Amino acid sequence: AIAEEKKQIESNDKNIQTITEKLKTLETAISKSIEEENEETAKKLGVSLLDLKSRTDKLQQIHALYQRQLSEIKRQERLKLQIEEIKKATEQYKLIIKKKPPYNLSFLDTYLDLQKEAILKKQTAEMAKQHAWNALEDARSKLREADQKVLSLKKGVVLPEKEWSIKMALLEKELAEAQLGYHQILFKNAEYELILADHKLKQIRKIVNWIVQNLRYDPQDLDSQLKRLNKSIEERRDKIATLQSELFKLERALIRTQQKGKRANGEQAAIEAEAAIKVAKLKLEATKDRIERYESEIDLLIQQKEIWKRRYSLLKNNPDYKTLRSWRQEVIEAIDNIRSIIEVQQNRQYDIQLKIEDVQQKLLSDSLSPKLRRYLNEQHTALRKFAEDNFYYLSMLNATNQLYLRLLDELDKERKSKPIREKIATIISIIKDFWSFQIIEIDNQYITIGKIIIAILIFVIGLLFANKATSWLHKRLLSHLHWSTSAIKIVEKLSYYSIVLIVVILALRIVNIPLTAFTFLGGALAIGVGFGAQKLINNFISGFIIMLEQPIKVGDLIEIDDTIGIVEDIGVRCTRIRNFSGLDILVPNSYFLENNVTNWTHGDYEVRAQINVGVAYGSNVQEVKRLLLQAVDEHKEILKYPSPFVLFNDFGDNALIFDIYFWIVMKKIMDRKRIQSEVRFRIYDLFNQANITIAFPQRDVHLDTTKPIQCQILKEKNNLKKEN
Repeated sequence: AIAEEKKQIESNDKNIQTITEKLKTLETAISKSIEEENEETAKKLGVSLLDLKSRTDKLQQIHALYQRQLSEIKRQERLKLQIEEIKKATEQYKLIIKKKPPYNLSFLDTYLDLQKEAILKKQTAEMAKQHAWNALEDARSKLREADQKVLSLKKGVVLPEKEWSIKMALLEKELAEAQLGYHQILFKNAEYELILADHKLKQIRKIVNWIVQNLRYDPQDLDSQLKRLNKSIEERRDKIATLQSELFKLERALIRTQQKGKRANGEQAAIEAEAAIKVAKLKLEATKDRIERYESEIDLLIQQKEIWKRRYSLLKNNPDYKTLRSWRQEVIEAIDNIRSIIEVQQNRQYDIQLKIEDVQQKLLSDSLSPKLRRYLNEQHTALRKFAEDNFYYLSMLNATNQLYLRLLDELDKERKSKPIREKIATIISIIKDFWSFQIIEIDNQYITIGKIIIAILIFVIGLLFANKATSWLHKRLLSHLHWSTSAIKIVEKLSYYSIVLIVVILALRIVNIPLTAFTFLGGALAIGVGFGAQKLINNFISGFIIMLEQPIKVGDLIEIDDTIGIVEDIGVRCTRIRNFSGLDILVPNSYFLENNVTNWTHGDYEVRAQINVGVAYGSNVQEVKRLLLQAVDEHKEILKYPSPFVLFNDFGDNALIFDIYFWIVMKKIMDRKRIQSEVRFRIYDLFNQANITIAFPQRDVHLDTTKPIQCQILKEKNNLKKEN
């Protein structure tokens, strides 16, 4: 490190020597350039006098940049010395503190303010370094551009008229090089500034940590701070009393000014009266605002007193973890509140500044009368005072906010230092408080969050038990008693709802929640029934009636509104029916008691089916009857009893109509349609073998041929138009 430092010193010495020589050379060049600033030299070089002066300006700019480089190199040496000094001082930071331990909070706050200042300086140094880097990059870019310009001018044959342009381009390049060198030194100095700021911050942090380790409860310091704050509170209360007496006078003065304004004659008098009223209102408003501000300041001072008490309480009483947590929550809420007030006051300060600028613009006018100018000056003074008072209030808000932040930091450190056992005990205590939180009192009994949670758990477990119990009951009934599916469903649902009701009552009794707690709920339910729940209750009651009377059962084939389906489930609100397409249709239970429903399988599964057949006129009707009965008798799924029979139904327009009736067992929706389809296939085969024709619709057309038939061919109108 020492060797590197020596190299750096030697490098700086060389730079200083080099820059000094360049400065001497530039001074000579500048003197010569100034002497050549005449018409004779300009003609000789083939340029204007302005070009010669421009050359001198560039030389002076280069000279100034090297002079600044020299100053920055010297500043760099001073920064290095400061860094070395602060490094040594940081190692012996305890010697910097003149006061010996123990320390009090006031002493700590002094160094906390220095620490805050050091943090801001470091942030400024970081921004300065970034700015220096950006400037350095710009200087490099300009040097590249200047170098490219020189190269482009030197390409090809250098004519006499280009010599001046090349000389000026070389000067611009030299200027760019001087700028680059200057910004390189600036960037290096910015780095040293940041290192210095960082070392200062580290030093102050070490001092702060040392003071914190040796903090002690100091009743004299606490008493001194409280006395100071009490004195400030009393001063503001005295000011409020004085301002309140002035407020009455200002209100009377405003009334008198307004009355004078009403009696003003002429445009100028009206303008002056309006200005006087504004001044009076502003003074009144300012006085009211100062009273409100003093009251707010008293509140802030009271908060500061409480902050000091709690800060010293942390040192003296060692509060438990729960108290620390409670204080921390209060501090966070107070900080949020103060920050919102600061935002409002900043906006207010901006509005006041706009009003001040408006009055200043009016005062610039030369056409103002002496009286109007006086009023505007008074208005300007009042607004300035207004702004000063508001600025002071803002500074007091920031000071209080800073105290809260320090208290918050001290609370967090104290909480971290607490043993884990105490933290766990506090968490358990918080959970207990939440568990026993009282929501409402009914019949001298409190309903707590804990009781509600237990009741919900019992209810959920009861529902699971009800599902398991009814499932077990379903299997037992199905395997041992051989009851019908519908009867088992009824017993299953009644058992389920009975268990649920018992669970609800049991849950309420276990947690000691009185049934009177649901009085309001019962009243609300009654109102709901009266206004909109009639259908729900109607369907609920209808469901139990259907289960008891069993007009329909699970597995029945029913027909409603031209829809045929099998009953899959009967619930307390609706019944689920699966139709021919496999779709589930939900029908309200009340529908079955209020409308006609066809139950194809209510008593048994035997259903009569019918097939209609039309044969051609001239067919052997007895043979038709025999073949129809044969087709039915051959089908195995058609019942022999009741026996099938055939009816000669009608003499139709185109056929002799026969109906054959037979009985089948229909357990599924498609059974009847399937059997009817199979019988029709067999009838067709038998009729075909017996040469019996199944009739189809036909018409006989008779023509009157006693007169010749007149025929005429006509073209459509559209075709005629196209041809035309």
